[in-house]
Amino acid sequence: MRAWIAVSLLLVACDLEPAGCDPATPDPQMPAQAIGPAAAEFFIPAASLAELGPAAARLLAQEAEGALCASLPPLQGTSGDLGYHIEAFDACRPLRSLDVVLEDSRLQVTAEYQATCISRTIELSPGDPVKTCELNLSLPAARLSLALAPAAGAPRLELAGEALLEAVGPTLSLSDRCPLSGFGALFDEVLGRLGPAQNEAAQQAAATLSDTLQRAAGISAASRGTLTTPAGDGRLSFSMVPATDGLVLDEAGLHLLFSGGFFGSRSACVPEELLPWPPAASAPLWTFAPTEGTPFALAVSIDPALLAQALGEAVRAGLLCRPITGSMSLPLDDVLPSLFGQQADAMGTVALWPAGDIAVALQSPRPDAPVRFSVDFSNLQIDVYARLLGCAARVLGLEVDVSLALSLDLSSGAPRLTFADLGVTRLEIRHSALLEEGGGELRTQATIIVRRLAELAVSSLGELPWAVPEVGRGGPRAAEVRQGRLMFFFDAYRP
Repeated sequence: MRAWIAVSLLLVACDLEPAGCDPATPDPQMPAQAIGPAAAEFFIPAASLAELGPAAARLLAQEAEGALCASLPPLQGTSGDLGYHIEAFDACRPLRSLDVVLEDSRLQVTAEYQATCISRTIELSPGDPVKTCELNLSLPAARLSLALAPAAGAPRLELAGEALLEAVGPTLSLSDRCPLSGFGALFDEVLGRLGPAQNEAAQQAAATLSDTLQRAAGISAASRGTLTTPAGDGRLSFSMVPATDGLVLDEAGLHLLFSGGFFGSRSACVPEELLPWPPAASAPLWTFAPTEGTPFALAVSIDPALLAQALGEAVRAGLLCRPITGSMSLPLDDVLPSLFGQQADAMGTVALWPAGDIAVALQSPRPDAPVRFSVDFSNLQIDVYARLLGCAARVLGLEVDVSLALSLDLSSGAPRLTFADLGVTRLEIRHSALLEEGGGELRTQATIIVRRLAELAVSSLGELPWAVPEVGRGGPRAAEVRQGRLMFFFDAYRP
């Protein structure tokens, strides 16, 4: 998971500079202001853990991984009066199915591999030219069984005991009219090499299955990075990693807690009195059954303190500081028509910066309605510029209090913010010397400009850099607020 869903409240697009992370271990240098260990949490109910098998199998298929491959070195020797040589090759069984069952607080994993036939060229000597024939290797179906349990003191699953490979011996044959006689020595060498190679392949396959199952469950959904802001002198860093003791596997299912947060440095464009939001973390839920009893494969819970911290630290880092050199463009010809008697360009630019408090609130979801957030800005400064005779001129200066409503769209693979509504609770006009509009007309047109600006800022955001773990890729099923936390429920993908 590369960035976290709390980035959804950043109202102006930023450049993301991802930093490396170790998905298997917690961050030993987590800043003191981190919200944790329940900034976010994942939960897969016991009945849905079986969906991890198909989910992991899809990931393996996408990556062309998952086969059980025994690697044999070059083989050479003599059989009868001829020498033989076979180049190194891999004897691979494709993955047929992957099943996961919860048993005794462990994930019992069974991988079934298909039977397959392999032919390799045998070079025979002496001979001029070199004579060849084919070695046919028939590998029967195989089964690999392993158990995964939470590691002690680390948020990951590890093998509990040895992986067990069940497979009967292969069948060997030579192509018709192969001149190799007394080929028992060749067959003995192939079988002697194949046994240890299959055992080594089983251990490698077990490690691959363990890693892929954890990715399918979201256990490796850790991310760190830095956001740069339009002001240029402020930076916003974030970190979200599985909590050290945050992985629990019991009869209820798989539960994973995340710790982390957003940490910014104040930009010079932000008032000094605009202090960071102190995080007031809420407790994890642990109980995730939807109120309406809707079945689900994955539940995600987010602490609203994380969202408030994300926005607060981003504003302090200069996210809303848009100097004229980095301003947003919007059409003005229909809202300020007096400009166009002065030969102004139809598109104007807007600079804005915060001068007051910002409050974030989660609106209680209604049935069959999208999740909505309200973001209230007080004393937001807005300057509107137009190009007059080739020069940029400030034509309108505003000071406003606004309440912005945002909807969170989860219908696609990654969440996206959409504009829902805007209310202007206070609007003061600080500058309008070049405009002929005045009084109530100008206030009405200024309100339209503020609304367009909000729509433009939200639409400039693309899909948020967070992806639902593979086990929940079937799409959202429900959303609600419980004990102050935002909850999302996702279904399993079924082709």
